[in-house]
Amino acid sequence: MRRFVYIFGVIGLLMLWLHSGTVHAQSKSFYWESFDVIITVNPDGTFWVEEAQTINFTSGTFRYGYRSIPLAQVEYISDVQVIGDGVQYTESD
Repeated sequence: MRRFVYIFGVIGLLMLWLHSGTVHAQSKSFYWESFDVIITVNPDGTFWVEEAQTINFTSGTFRYGYRSIPLAQVEYISDVQVIGDGVQYTESD
């Protein structure tokens, strides 16, 4: 139960952060048009989290991005994929 409270707390904080508006940095700007999360709880107590994000890049050139996931109360994360426009991205340095 504590895990669910944590996950929903993180989602709530993300929603507040995303609601803050357009981000500006060195003449680059973008905003999230949508940020949808689906959490599926499995019978064994594990769960799957699927995020679908639509980001509008309004000015500047972007060369990379990242997603930070707090791991303090998580045993492990597996099967991570990033897919954009039907193409699966690979991790790089």
